[in-house]
Amino acid sequence: MGIKYKEVADQLRHEILGQNTYAGTKKLPTEQELMERYHVSRQTVRQALSILLAENLIQKRQGSGTYLSEQALSPAHGSGSIAILTAFAGDATFPAMLWDIQTILSGAGLQSQVFSTENRFDLEREILLSLLKQPPRGILAAGSRTAFPNPNLDLYRRLLASGTYTVFFENGYPDLPEVPCFSPDEFSGGYLIASYLIRQGHQKIAGIFCRDDRRGLLRWHGYSCALRDHGAAFCDHHVFWYHSATKKDLTDPFDPAALAGFLDEILPDCTAVICQDDEAAYFLIRELQHRGVRIPYDLSVTGFGNSYFSDIAPVRITTLCAGSTKLWMSAARVLLASIKKTAADEPQPVWQLLEKDSVLNISVNR
Repeated sequence: MGIKYKEVADQLRHEILGQNTYAGTKKLPTEQELMERYHVSRQTVRQALSILLAENLIQKRQGSGTYLSEQALSPAHGSGSIAILTAFAGDATFPAMLWDIQTILSGAGLQSQVFSTENRFDLEREILLSLLKQPPRGILAAGSRTAFPNPNLDLYRRLLASGTYTVFFENGYPDLPEVPCFSPDEFSGGYLIASYLIRQGHQKIAGIFCRDDRRGLLRWHGYSCALRDHGAAFCDHHVFWYHSATKKDLTDPFDPAALAGFLDEILPDCTAVICQDDEAAYFLIRELQHRGVRIPYDLSVTGFGNSYFSDIAPVRITTLCAGSTKLWMSAARVLLASIKKTAADEPQPVWQLLEKDSVLNISVNR
């Protein structure tokens, strides 16, 4: 079996950052050479290169080939640079996030370097080790697999000790309490959305949560406590757990088999389902409509995040929004304030419920 495009991207990234394989020529092998090296198709090679392009490690020159970027040749370390660590460069929100952060940083005269951990501890460690060679001024990071103990906290602490200011957004590490993290209270989010559905008359509420993301565990905890406190039914088989590495089976392209047993279980029984995020809710609604399920009349669906998925869905998704300011923008401003040693006036985000079209009040409609 051929190597998948993410594995090709991982190997090339390691050669660029960890081994400086191409520092001499400054040019990557041709697509044909990469196809032969990894025994993969041209499409797989191009998908791998697109990841590195998104991370700003390479640049394409028309008619000439693929070259290392300035960032890759001269890693943006030192006094005027910020390292941005994201868990998924392929996320739908990544381009907007990167634009927002870089706009704030460039306005302060700071350059940035982007890394993707692909939500993997080994890649996160490789990136942090490369940063330790010449520590950056600051780090903006979204944590990886935050439901598990992180083996890389020693490297974060070494960077902190070197004078690198660090701020997390969306997902941080509880075992690094000295590092600010901009994330709403995830437990209260799960409790809030479940309580809202109960007020709408729903007593049997299902959930879809990510098991290796601390946000998923806390949202599930809030959801389950709300059901308990309000006397609603709680059943383990009404909860579907997925792993971040297999989220693609729930999104694009959607694999109906991934949720088949779960949907067969909840559809005759539950009247609502809470999804880990708007993206999962979006693709769930599409699959449910394919099955002939009417949203929200047969089943109500909610999400988290108020991303653009909530508005482009066939039925606009009722969701929770973490305040009016994007978390990464607040984190970037706090990082700048730390570097400048000034006070940061960025309150922690608080959940806001945005009612759209995907929830039916069955207490008045049935």
